[in-house]
Amino acid sequence: MGKKIWAVVVGYITIFALVFVGLAIAWRLLGADRALQPGSYDVSGLWLVVSLIVGLVAALVAGGMAERVSPGAPKILALVVVILGIVFAIPVFTAGGGEPTVREGAVTMTEAMMESRTPVWFSLVNIVVGVAGVLLGGKAVAGK
Repeated sequence: MGKKIWAVVVGYITIFALVFVGLAIAWRLLGADRALQPGSYDVSGLWLVVSLIVGLVAALVAGGMAERVSPGAPKILALVVVILGIVFAIPVFTAGGGEPTVREGAVTMTEAMMESRTPVWFSLVNIVVGVAGVLLGGKAVAGK
């Protein structure tokens, strides 16, 4: 059991690290004007696509790593992705529409992280992509 827990921890840390690094690189390449809608903190369609791709790659790698550490662990990691995905989605669902914040001038990545607004549906899609990636990554390593 301890090996499976370790595999899930390694897998989740992998997802977190790869998503953080991947989105930081994407931010540097795209900049605020392509990552965010003009004049606002609403994320662009391009940013949503890039985020999904980065998240899928991270989940595939994490699922594979979890499977290598302990066969069968990607199923548990997928459950953790669902649970934490829901926990992280709750603020998005409860935030309400509110008035959009007007974006002026240069924006740092940290500022964008704090102020950006993603569509509610994206939180759910992100969970599905994460679960699918983890399970597929695990199956690829397991050879099934």
